[in-house]
Amino acid sequence: GSEMCIRDRLATVDISMFESDVIENCSAPFSLEIFVGTNNVGDSFSFGCDEQGINMISLKATDMAGNVGFCPVLIIIQDSEDHCAGGSADLGGEIVTELGLPVENVKVLLDGSSETPVTTSTQGSFLFDDMDTGGAYFVRPEKDTLPGNGPTTFDIFLIRKHILNVEPFTSPYKIIASDVNGSNSVTTSDILFIRRVILNVDKEFPVAPSWRFVPEDYQFPDVNNPWGFPEMITVSPLMTDELNLDFIGIKVGDVNDTVDPSRSAGTLSFIIREMDYLVEGQRKFRFYFENTSDLAALQMILRLRDEATSIVDIIRLNEDVFIADLNDTKELAIMWDNASSIQYGSEIEAFDLIVESDVSINGLFEISSEIVAAIAFESDGTTLTPILTYPESSLSLI
Repeated sequence: GSEMCIRDRLATVDISMFESDVIENCSAPFSLEIFVGTNNVGDSFSFGCDEQGINMISLKATDMAGNVGFCPVLIIIQDSEDHCAGGSADLGGEIVTELGLPVENVKVLLDGSSETPVTTSTQGSFLFDDMDTGGAYFVRPEKDTLPGNGPTTFDIFLIRKHILNVEPFTSPYKIIASDVNGSNSVTTSDILFIRRVILNVDKEFPVAPSWRFVPEDYQFPDVNNPWGFPEMITVSPLMTDELNLDFIGIKVGDVNDTVDPSRSAGTLSFIIREMDYLVEGQRKFRFYFENTSDLAALQMILRLRDEATSIVDIIRLNEDVFIADLNDTKELAIMWDNASSIQYGSEIEAFDLIVESDVSINGLFEISSEIVAAIAFESDGTTLTPILTYPESSLSLI
């Protein structure tokens, strides 16, 4: 057995205290590990005021040949200088994004206590004050609100480029943000779920909460494979104020850190041309995207303005265009991204609509942002506002 005295409310057992006691008859050298109960605590373990008295640890010795030996050790913790006379300390920190932007309204729980959870301020800070010293505490942030706030088709564009290894992410936080289905991988399935949340078809992601949190000082062993990261900070035992318990907040599905649509740098023409009459009462319209020098992605809702107008058929002309009927062919969700970096001309053919209507072309369609923000992106993240454009040329036979 060994006797130890508490200093500064802490007594630490280190592996070096026992190395000279190991008798090695086999294949030197050997490794030594400390076990507390069934938990391997590595090279050292700290006892606090709550562990005064007799404690049992185990030493595990392993030589080069794989031979293993265990030895129980009694540790007697004493407080001969009254370091455990009682006291309190504060726990606190900040939660920010990878870019350093504060994350507010995060619920922060303090497991190991009966404290009511606190919420981060507008500066992303939180504080638990006057906590009893000597105890073990676990700081755990949670936020699972507004999953659709942040993800856009530009995120889909960036994630697709990562999957195709065209432009893989170098940040572990962006890889974590891409895994919206909790599979510990980034696949086209994640793109499908992001698209469904953008379109408001799903109200939440299937498994992952809308936010994940990683201790700010955590070092990823492999930044390209970040899974298994901790999502809480352990303070054991609490001895003095711990005010740097900081986290990085990761918005799931948002790998470009939430582009603000109000930062639009200009407009993007969504061109409509009337092509020909197919049969009496039916008309055909072809839709194009204006191609800027570096157009990467876009999203919008195309709405029929006339209640009497109906869509007969939708014909996709571009395999990267996604079209979803949201309201009995009265509203179409349109999404496109160019992750494959195809070189287009001045216009990008998107799709044809065949409709039954006698309304003027100028009064048939409108762009809506009620369900999905109408926005386009260049590859550097610059945003553009889509607008409907009607070229002077009207009918052309095909």
